[in-house]
Amino acid sequence: MPHSVLLLDDDADFNSLLTDIFEQADYIVTSLTDPLEAVEVFRDTDYDLVVTDHKRPEMTGAEFMKVIKKIKPLVPVIMVSGYLENDTIRELISGGVGGVFLKPLNIFSLLERTVELIGEAKKLESTSKGGA
Repeated sequence: MPHSVLLLDDDADFNSLLTDIFEQADYIVTSLTDPLEAVEVFRDTDYDLVVTDHKRPEMTGAEFMKVIKKIKPLVPVIMVSGYLENDTIRELISGGVGGVFLKPLNIFSLLERTVELIGEAKKLESTSKGGA
């Protein structure tokens, strides 16, 4: 069964590009531009990974990540941005983000990290359910 990804980016063109990339790699993609809608959809749907941009007017990627990590802490998050300060990257990683990618993206690295994060999350999930 293919893995599912929630994409959140307020740039519709970039969102569409990411959707195409993940769909071509056989992921089931939900693509949204509104962070409040994304929180509701995330709450009601099981996802294997979340990919979000960092800079948005309504809610930063870091704020969005904090909200969804309270709902489902084991779902990995990848942050994408056009520009991030080193301090911000360190804060994101210490806050639980599983990968930080700067635009323009290296698509192969993004997909490789996606596979790693989903694999790690599945191991944690099975361990927390008493599987290991």
